[in-house]
Amino acid sequence: MRQEQLQTTQQNAQKKRQSESKTFGKIWGQSSTSLFLLVGLMILAVFSRLIPHPWNFTAVGAVALFGGTYIQSKRVSLMLPFVVLLMSDLILGFHETMIFVYGAFLLTVLLGWTLRAKKSAGLLAYNSLMASSLFFFITNAGVWWTQEMYTKDLSGLLTSYAMALPFFGNQIAGDLFFSVTLFAGYELLKRAVVSLHSSSH
Repeated sequence: MRQEQLQTTQQNAQKKRQSESKTFGKIWGQSSTSLFLLVGLMILAVFSRLIPHPWNFTAVGAVALFGGTYIQSKRVSLMLPFVVLLMSDLILGFHETMIFVYGAFLLTVLLGWTLRAKKSAGLLAYNSLMASSLFFFITNAGVWWTQEMYTKDLSGLLTSYAMALPFFGNQIAGDLFFSVTLFAGYELLKRAVVSLHSSSH
């Protein structure tokens, strides 16, 4: 009996989430709402790169992951980190490893695509860690390849990774902090908007 009640409760909760998502989806489909969120994400990511911050502690990775998850157009979600990085690099300056940095964040968007069907705290934490790891391995391979400070062999590549390890913690912390903030904030906003929409009808 208790098992049947538990299953019923879970089914009702799932139906409620589906109903909330459908209602919010109609609101989210409005171009003005979509544009507002897109611009907000861009401002957050660019600003986090420009203000003083610990090395690699920015919102770009989290914004790429969030965009891949929630932005309906996959093409737009891929453009988001590219535009953010280009806007901030116009101020910070271009560098030899840009292609590796941009590539790492584009792959992070693909990680966000995997969260579209199913989202959970565990999956978010896993994908955030994967995003940090992708950035670490790809960009530091780029440093090894483009800079003269490392020998162009396996020893030089491993040295590049070893020298970057002190900054890896900041990358993990930044991605996780901003991911939790964005994802949790969005879900709370969604519930609030749906609640207000339901009470007005």
